Formats: sequence, C-alpha cells, structure tokens
Amino acid sequence: ARAANYADITAPVVSTTIADWDAELFMSGVGGNDGDARDGAGGPIYYSVTKYNNTTKAYIYITSTAETIVAGEGVELFLGDNLSTFGAQTMDHRGTPYTGPISITLKPGFNLIANPYSCFINYSSVTKPSGVSNQFYVYVQNNGAYQLFTGGFIAAHQGFWVNNTSGSDKVITFNESNKFPLAISLISKQREEKQFALNVKSLGNEFGNKLVIKPSATAQNGIDTEDIYYLPSPHKAA
Repeated sequence: ARAANYADITAPVVSTTIADWDAELFMSGVGGNDGDARDGAGGPIYYSVTKYNNTTKAYIYITSTAETIVAGEGVELFLGDNLSTFGAQTMDHRGTPYTGPISITLKPGFNLIANPYSCFINYSSVTKPSGVSNQFYVYVQNNGAYQLFTGGFIAAHQGFWVNNTSGSDKVITFNESNKFPLAISLISKQREEKQFALNVKSLGNEFGNKLVIKPSATAQNGIDTEDIYYLPSPHKAA
C-alpha cells in the first residue's frame, strides 16, 4: 500500500482509452463505473484524471472514458481507495504494444511525457536535442514533490517530466535500442552523492521538499546548465 496521491502513468499499447483503467481504478469525473466525487460537501465535481497541455502549461480535465492515450503521453491521476491510502492494484493494458521509433515534440519549459514501451528504457541512451538534458523528474507520492533523476532507467507505464530550456520546440525520439531488460516494476534507485541538503517538511501534513546545494568550479552567477528548475507539486496541500 502507498499514500493516496497523484501519479503520472501511461498505457504502452496502441489505440487504448481511459476506459481501459475503469475496472481497476477509482476515477471521478470521467463518466465511468465509479460516478463522481465532489470537491467538498455540495461542491463541484472532482476530476481525478488529467492531461497536461505542454504548450499552454495547464492541466486539462478528462471528462470521458473514451479519451485516448497516445504513444509517449503522460496522464496524471489521483490514485486512492480513499483519501488516505491506495492498495496494490493490478492493471492490464490490452492491445498491440508500441514498437519502433516514437517521436514526441517538447515545447519550451516543462513537458509531461511517458515511456512509450511496455518495458524499461535506459534514458541515458536516448539521444536528446539541444536544450534537453539527461535529467528527468518523477512525482513522489509520499512527500508530494518531484524527485530529480540524472539518467537511469524508467519503468514501463511511467510518466515523467523533462525540461526544454532551448526556447523553441524540440523533438525527442525513443528507439528500440533504448529498451532495457529489467525484471522489476519500479524506477531503479540511484546512489545519492554526498552533498549539502536542506529537507523542508510541513508540520500540518506529510508533504515536503528538498533543496540541494552542490559546489562546482564551473558554476556561474545566475541560472546556468548545472542549476535545477523547480517543478511545483500538483497537490493543493503540498
């Protein structure tokens, strides 16, 4: 079991829709099996499934189980059996798995994308365009913040965030050569370097974040390529 919170996921099969998850997950606002939850007593419908418009930098409510999920597209949804916990759940995706090269346009700024394949990929082996580094962000439900990874493996079904700092559209392409045969279902943990870190935690809930300060002989005044951009949490209480 894990804390009930948001997650970024995808479906790595051709021509699937949100309806593929309807029998396995509680979803509100999509016209599915579970009906609609309310944002407070007598309040508006709570939409638990969203997509992120990488152009406008705004979340879009998903209002129908007929909504399609395309290759490499991340979906952000609230996972919970109630407001506190989410038990282990088996999800299946029925269809033809994506294969071959898959290209995704990255707009300037943060983009929510996903591993398009039904297996691990080694993100370090993906060729990135200028303005897109080897870093990616994954949402962590326990503290409501995004964890930064520099290269490494990304699980099947995993949505993640990348930052395009070039100021113009760029295209990232995933290839069969980026696949990696790992037999676990979580993003691999990476060894953390010894560094000064300031952990900030709310006194009112479990949410928090971490600030890392790292000395570098090549650092410059202002923002440079070694600085990390802040990605705000989607959770209102974080």
